[in-house]
Amino acid sequence: MRKMEESGELKTICSLHDDISFQNYDKQNEDNELCCSIQKPDETNFIIDRSDPYYQILIDSLLEGIIIIDSDGKIQYCNQTFLHILGYSSPSELEGLFASSFISEDYVELFNKHQKQTCLGRGGFLPTYKAKKKDGSIIWIDGLSCMVSYKKKAANIFFIRDITKQKNIKRKMKQLEKKYRTIAELSANGIVTMDPLGKIMYANKSFEMMTRKNGKQLKNSLFRELLTEDYIYIFQQLLMKVRKKNENIRNVEMEIKITSEQINPIEISIAPINEDDAFIGFICTLQDIKERKRFENEIKTSERLKTEFMNIAAHELKSPVTPIKGYLDLIVSDEKSDEKIKKWAKISLRNAERLLRLVDDILDVSRLDNDTMKFEMRKIDPTSLFHEIGEDMTPSIEKKQLAFTKNLASDLPEILGDYLRLNQVLRNLFTNAIKFTDEGSIKLEAYRKDDNIVFEVSDTGIGMRKDEASNVFKKFYQTETSDNRKHEGTGLGLFICKEILKKHHGDIQVDSTLGKGSRFIVTLPIL
Repeated sequence: MRKMEESGELKTICSLHDDISFQNYDKQNEDNELCCSIQKPDETNFIIDRSDPYYQILIDSLLEGIIIIDSDGKIQYCNQTFLHILGYSSPSELEGLFASSFISEDYVELFNKHQKQTCLGRGGFLPTYKAKKKDGSIIWIDGLSCMVSYKKKAANIFFIRDITKQKNIKRKMKQLEKKYRTIAELSANGIVTMDPLGKIMYANKSFEMMTRKNGKQLKNSLFRELLTEDYIYIFQQLLMKVRKKNENIRNVEMEIKITSEQINPIEISIAPINEDDAFIGFICTLQDIKERKRFENEIKTSERLKTEFMNIAAHELKSPVTPIKGYLDLIVSDEKSDEKIKKWAKISLRNAERLLRLVDDILDVSRLDNDTMKFEMRKIDPTSLFHEIGEDMTPSIEKKQLAFTKNLASDLPEILGDYLRLNQVLRNLFTNAIKFTDEGSIKLEAYRKDDNIVFEVSDTGIGMRKDEASNVFKKFYQTETSDNRKHEGTGLGLFICKEILKKHHGDIQVDSTLGKGSRFIVTLPIL
């Protein structure tokens, strides 16, 4: 560092050298200045002028406490940080005191030994010491020391750090490690504890096997260094969130590097470690999900092949059945056909139509399972939809001599949906109601409830038991399971209804009593 003199010359006042000496610089006032002279062959001595106001600000702003002690071990100088560390307010309180008087009794011998080594030019990093504050409380300190010249006399300078907080954190971490080590060592999942900076303090055997590194290699290394580049930033953000919000984060998928060519997927959960309401680190559980990922990929491949097979099978089934159905229609409608042949044709036609419905249902289920069913969402007037389905289903209802009533609210607002798919839902509900009702009535009711439209299709048919009602929306579930069941079906219709309504952010429920009938309640959000 240099400063400009009035003459215009640059005067060097601070630099870095091999040997430091504190000496009197101002001949007029020796006590007013502290100089740092750094000796090196063929170089100018560089000096810190203590009379410069910036000097005192610099020294007192250091994070380290600084003390200079003479050959007898008495304190000659200290900065404000040293006073703060030991709980003093003024340098005058330390005048004439030995530096060892601040050291805990069980560490005084070690401190004196290190002081003598410093006098012999063998200073350096200090061991960790227990120190006593003014109020008698104990703190932990470390730092470094070296020889100096202070006021033309040999002295030692010590740079001191208060490491009590770090020491306590490490101590608490070790206590926690010891407490849970047995459980952790037996766990099949990887378990890691980290300090607040993400440095690994402990890793169990499962994690060592997961990373193919031993405990020595893992300890004190940064966890993020084990991750692939794509996940380092994400991991750091997770740590910040856990620490800031003091909450757990569960089941986040990441990748760790095993070798330069091998990467393993893992699932990680992170929780904060707190002691006396103070945050002291993180604990992580990790699961190797390599096998799970392999199974997931196999399932995806299987689903893709299944979809392809369904599409091919549906096409191959429909291709021959469609013309068969057409010819059967011609036989049934032909007035010249024999009644006996017409009867057989009607049976065949009914089963051909059932086969086509089955193919369509299987295709719909496959599309819903693979999220490939297309929906053309647009504004729909629900009243028009209800009137249309009522007109379409009335002939089938009258054929079984059932009564049909509609009760539609006059102020039904528009909804957003796929007209054909919602028509399919209503048609399925009516078909079931007609199929399972031999006498009585079928009713369609629609009304607005809060921000939803609710419509109900109810009947006076055979109804269901409570256990059947709770399963009726499951795939392939049928309320009658005997081989001679009266009512044929695939067990897919209501499952398809529920899945279609899910795509519309709607819902369907059933209220049924055995022997009295069923009521299906559909809820759809309005625009």
